Amino acid sequence: MGDSITQGWNSGVDSVSYAHLISRHFNADSVIQGIGGTRFNANALDANFPFDPDVIIIAYGTNDWAAYKSNESTFRSNLTAYLDKITQLYPDKTIIGISPIERLDSTSGTMSFASACSIIEQEYTKRNIIVVDGSNLVPKDRQYYADDVHPNAKGFTEYAENLAAAIDKYVKES
Repeated sequence: MGDSITQGWNSGVDSVSYAHLISRHFNADSVIQGIGGTRFNANALDANFPFDPDVIIIAYGTNDWAAYKSNESTFRSNLTAYLDKITQLYPDKTIIGISPIERLDSTSGTMSFASACSIIEQEYTKRNIIVVDGSNLVPKDRQYYADDVHPNAKGFTEYAENLAAAIDKYVKES
């Protein structure tokens, strides 16, 4: 579940998005719910969704920071409502939370991008969600990005390889 990065925006083809590459890496059936522009939104979680996942991967935050970098209270409120609901809906599932990957345009409002990522990681930890530090997934280098926010095919490949290495042990154990 995530935003345009999970959707694979600017990957060139869907099969190069990190979400597809991760599904293939684990030979997993998956439902990729990546939608451009989305943020942590508890109302988007459907208790009657007809798919029973073993593992859930959450990757929001970059749009939340962009929308609320001058309103930390709203940022936190949306984040905590979403995480509270997803952990209630899936109490016995392995949930992996990825903090946002680096942005090349992370100029700040009153809340820095690094602070937003830290808040997300802290809230994941409070709920026993496995934390993956997104800043380690795609090198902060223009050659890996199609624009200031979205990886290109090379960046998505790096993202998937690094994410697979970070979560391999958790997914194989579940």
